[in-house]
This record gives sequence, C-alpha cells and structure tokens, in this order.
Amino acid sequence: MAAAQSIWKMAFRNLSNQNKTTVLTVAAIAVCVMTFVSIFSILDGLQRSVEQVIKGYYGRKVYVVTSSGAGEFSDSSVPRSVIEGYRSLPEVYALSAEDFVVGQLDGVEVDIVGVELEDLLDIHPFQEVEGREMEVPGECMVGTTAAGIAGIEVGDDLTIQTGETELGLDVVGVYEVNTSLSANILVDSGYLASEMPRFERNASILRIKLKTEEIGPVNEFTESQSGLEIREAVQVSQFFQKSIINISRLLSTIVVFVILLMVLGIYNSMNMVVSERSREIGIIRAMGARRSFVLKLFIAESIMLSLLGGLFGVALGVAMSHGITSVISAVVSTTGSVAPLTKLTTVGWGIVASVTIGLIGGILPASRASKVQISQALTEA
Repeated sequence: MAAAQSIWKMAFRNLSNQNKTTVLTVAAIAVCVMTFVSIFSILDGLQRSVEQVIKGYYGRKVYVVTSSGAGEFSDSSVPRSVIEGYRSLPEVYALSAEDFVVGQLDGVEVDIVGVELEDLLDIHPFQEVEGREMEVPGECMVGTTAAGIAGIEVGDDLTIQTGETELGLDVVGVYEVNTSLSANILVDSGYLASEMPRFERNASILRIKLKTEEIGPVNEFTESQSGLEIREAVQVSQFFQKSIINISRLLSTIVVFVILLMVLGIYNSMNMVVSERSREIGIIRAMGARRSFVLKLFIAESIMLSLLGGLFGVALGVAMSHGITSVISAVVSTTGSVAPLTKLTTVGWGIVASVTIGLIGGILPASRASKVQISQALTEA
C-alpha cells in the first residue's frame, strides 16, 4: 500500500515539474475527449427532440404497417389487397397507403412519396401550404425541409432520376408539417404507379390512425397476413432513422481517429519524457529502485495525464455541444432548437476511454524506461 502511494505521489510530482509537456499532452487528450462528448451529446439531444416532436404529434394512435424486416420504407412492400381489410376494422379511423422512392435531383438525394392526398390529410394535416394542393397527375407538393435543402420553389419544373426512370414533376405547393413528411416530395400514387409498375399491386407502407388506444384487433389482423408487421409511428420515422444512421456512420469514423490521436499523443509524450529523464531514471535505479517500480511509475504518469485530459475534455465537450447547437439554431432559421443531452454514460465512457487509452499508449514508453541501463543513464549530461 505504501509503495503504491509513493508511486502515485512521485508520478504527480514528476508531472508538475514537466509543465510544458504535461500541458500539451493534457490539451491534446482534452480535445479528443471534447470531440467525443460533444458529438454524442448533440446526437442524444437530437434523438430526444425528434422523439418528443413525433410523439407529441402522433400520440399513440398512429401505426405503420411494413413488410417484415424492411430497413427503410423504400425497401418495404405491402400488398394493396390487404388495404380494404384494414379499412373494415371498426378501430381504424383513417388509412393512407404510401409509396416510397429514393431519387436524385441535381445531385441531391430526395424522397418521393406517392399518396392519395385526401387519405394522407386525415393523418397528416398540413399546418400551412404555399401555393395549392396537387390536383392532377404530374403535379407535386414539397415539404419545407426538402424545399430548403434542394432549393425548390412553387412553379419549378423538376426532373427526378429514380433508377432508370425519370419523373417529370410540376411543383404546385410547399407544405409545412411537424413530422418526417416535411423531408419528402408528394406525388399522386396513381401517377407514380403508372411510371413505376411495381406500385400497381404493392405499396411501401400503410399508415393507420385509430379511433381509440385499442390496438388488439389491428395486431391480430396484421399477424394473419404473412410477412407484415405493425409498429407505432414514433418508432419508424424514416427521416429520424436516416439521420441517426448517417450520423452514426460519421461518428464511427471520428471515434476511430479520436482513439488513434489519443494513443499517439500519450505514446509520443511519454517517449519524450523518457528521453528527457534518462539521468533521473538512472539515479532512481542506482538508489535501489527495481525495474518494476520504474515501469509502474511511468504507467501511473500516463494514466494521470489521460485522466486529467479526460476531465477537461468532458467539461469542454458539454460547453462545445451547447455552443454548436446555439450557432446552428441562430444561422439556420428553419431548424428548431435542439438542446444537447449529455448522459452520464457518455461522460463515463469518455473518462474510461481516456484512461484506458492512456494506459495503452504508456506501456511501451514505460517498458523502455524500465530497461534503461544505470551506467549509461548516469553518464548522460
């Protein structure tokens, strides 16, 4: 116990004497942990905000029927033959059969949804419409999010590439709605089926709004249909799913770089320390310290560096996440306010990761320090 305490005390004293090296290493680790914490805080805050908006809009009475295991709505296929079966259930208030297609508009990916507008409006009442509602095949309406991203206005003529098919559309309206529908382009389902025959007999999804909270009979009917599943709309928001998937892919790349930077930072710092303190190591060994003591001393120093950097990084990450979301909300007027959410698990993983990586990055330099020859170290100036 006493030996362990002396190692940590000596490690702390040594770091205090290495001001420049200590500050630079702690700063590098803090930046890496700050990146990790700020990104995950923003992602968790976005997830909470989207869930609250969708849940508040839909409540618990809107459900989505898809084919089993469909990753995205455009991959789902629901036979149109089951539509009337759902409509006949006394619990069903409204039903909208929707066809989802992913297309390209001037290099921008857009989601096209084929619908019967009257059926859709029973579930998705628009808050505001600029222009008018579509009336004939070939006309379309664009959500505010999609319009902002692709720069679409009422009166534009769009040519959207969907595989080998080109859809020519006239924009007659821009609509606003507080759901994922704002990221889509709406077209008449009959027009989409005429251009893409796969939608003549199958829809992508059925969106069902119930009169009551009772979902039992609807579940039973779904189970009687092979290959279909039903879930709450709040669980299958396509826009939310795509956002989380894209951000998660970006995070995976960033986290890999963060880990590499932290390991290299600790490794380079401790290597530098070993080179600068060869004479000190020799004196410690000459006074009777074993190689294991020197090894533990340098590992303790690397852990203390990484822990200090991790604590600073967490604090900076929380501040950074709030700063980033505030700037985005101020610059992008169409973006709602998203409050970052820093979970205890995020903080914990940030600290654990920094200490673990500090340990990994410090092992080789510590091993090198423990193998320094006493005679050689003492002859160095």
